[in-house]
Amino acid sequence: MPYKDPLKAKENAKQYWKKNKDKLLIKTRDWKRKHKKELSIKNKIYRDNNLEKRKEYYQKNKARIIKKERDRYERNKPEIIEKAKKRYYLNRDSVLKKNTLRRYKLTKEEHDNLLSKYRNICPICLKEEKLVVDHCHKTGKIRGLLCGDCNKGLGFFKDSLVSLDRAKKYLL
Repeated sequence: MPYKDPLKAKENAKQYWKKNKDKLLIKTRDWKRKHKKELSIKNKIYRDNNLEKRKEYYQKNKARIIKKERDRYERNKPEIIEKAKKRYYLNRDSVLKKNTLRRYKLTKEEHDNLLSKYRNICPICLKEEKLVVDHCHKTGKIRGLLCGDCNKGLGFFKDSLVSLDRAKKYLL
């Protein structure tokens, strides 16, 4: 029965919630699962349209938000770590690729072009292996792809042609 008095309505809602809490939580969860895509789109639109408002709110409440997150993390630390490990191992290759793209400021297309250019064959040792990005440590410029061993080898020589020539003479 609807109440005209807002205080009575609020009290009635509280009592109803207490009596039916479990049923209401299940109903809400089911509804959210059913409408997941719509909610996701709605939430993205809201976040995009209220970016300044959200930043302002965060700045005002930064200490409280950080404390709340730290407390939540400490309470659930083992589960959070376990979930993160599972997510990493399930998506290991894509996580590593994403980190590589970000670290070397490569687009997915540029990285794929490099992979197709080398066909998983290291240009130094000619072994067919998983290739990694080789770059100049001074300029940050990407030179190409090498196997991990060859890339480390160049790194140990500090990219010095003089040192590499000395090593070559030593081996001969």
